[in-house]
Amino acid sequence: DGRILYANRAAETLSEYSRTQLQGASLHTLADNPRQRGAIRRVWAAARDQRLWQGRVALTRPDGTGYYCEVTMSAVQDADGLIVNHVITARDVTAQLGLEDQLRHTQKMEALGALAGGVAHDFNNMLTAIRGYAELLKNRDLQPEDTVRAAETIERAAERAGSLTSQLLGFARKGMLQKTPVDMHAAVNEVIALLSHTIDKRVSLVTDFSLNRAVVIGDPNQLQQVLLNLALNARDAMPDGGRLIFST
Repeated sequence: DGRILYANRAAETLSEYSRTQLQGASLHTLADNPRQRGAIRRVWAAARDQRLWQGRVALTRPDGTGYYCEVTMSAVQDADGLIVNHVITARDVTAQLGLEDQLRHTQKMEALGALAGGVAHDFNNMLTAIRGYAELLKNRDLQPEDTVRAAETIERAAERAGSLTSQLLGFARKGMLQKTPVDMHAAVNEVIALLSHTIDKRVSLVTDFSLNRAVVIGDPNQLQQVLLNLALNARDAMPDGGRLIFST
């Protein structure tokens, strides 16, 4: 029924509950908010009739600090083969997950660094257009239609620069992990828009969207980062040019 029959010293150290508090208590004792208690109920409901269950669980210590454990539940059977108990082992992976998050951020920064040269070149082209047409506007002899065309060129260059900046900020942003519906076609198109400014022109960027919709649950920033890393790896594998195809 999900009640703890025995807890060893390591369980005390990990959970920061005493064995007196743990033994006889429900597994739900290890969570102090409704969301976590609901998650533990679902885990127990899924695992209690299995011979073996493994997964990651979010838990809470008595002082309210959260931590993550890799959990294994192994069934204990009686002489008739019926499950009568479970042995649960847990390993604290909170620090490991923190390091993984740091590594992902480092990889993201490295990918941005790889793009920086091409972005700087593209930005200089935009600034050259803005400066050139701004100088042109100082000419008092310009016809009104020429003035309008110059202003429109400046506006378009500024919009392209702003769009490029937004894309870079999106990739550089470091936030909490999200789990939301992500349109992979839109994610691919955003990556291609950024790559088009920086990648070798001998590499053609191709999409093959055979699916009408390609929606997954995940973190949009991390999914874009995965696509960007794959694209940069593919570029490095084609020093003489080629076709880089994104397909769904």
